[in-house]
Amino acid sequence: MKTPPLNLLEVISNTVSELYATEKKYLKTYAQLADAAHTDELRAALSPAGTEIENHITRLSQILDLLKLKPSRISSEIDEELIKMAKEVSGFKKQHSIIKDIQLLQCAKMIIHVKISAYQSLHFIASIRKMEAAALLLEQSLNDNKNSAAYLCQIEQNILYPQAAKAE
Repeated sequence: MKTPPLNLLEVISNTVSELYATEKKYLKTYAQLADAAHTDELRAALSPAGTEIENHITRLSQILDLLKLKPSRISSEIDEELIKMAKEVSGFKKQHSIIKDIQLLQCAKMIIHVKISAYQSLHFIASIRKMEAAALLLEQSLNDNKNSAAYLCQIEQNILYPQAAKAE
């Protein structure tokens, strides 16, 4: 059983290490989601480049170096469940439809909102602990995720739901 952290430094250390492992897994997950997408806009938004996950991994690696930590290979249970759900949703690759895109989008939004929560908490902790370099890197990844979430909402409102309504 994993022992709980005793202070903020342990919280940020454990969470950054865990998030690093998770982002590496999400890199593959988002590639699968993008590959399963029907609409070009959603495919681009879900691609690893569109979500800037590689930048997040690089930033987390820099923070691990600053804190002199080794990355974990273990993700949280919620992230593992989201990865499992994404694999299920992106299955049946021959099935391309607007409804499947809506399912892909909903899954991606859940992942992004969990990531926003993690980056936001880490940013707050780094700021409180006066870890300026880490706080800046975490804020950049937080903003990337917020932008991705906003873009997915635009795709949802302007493309997917109107197309699904027309198809009915």
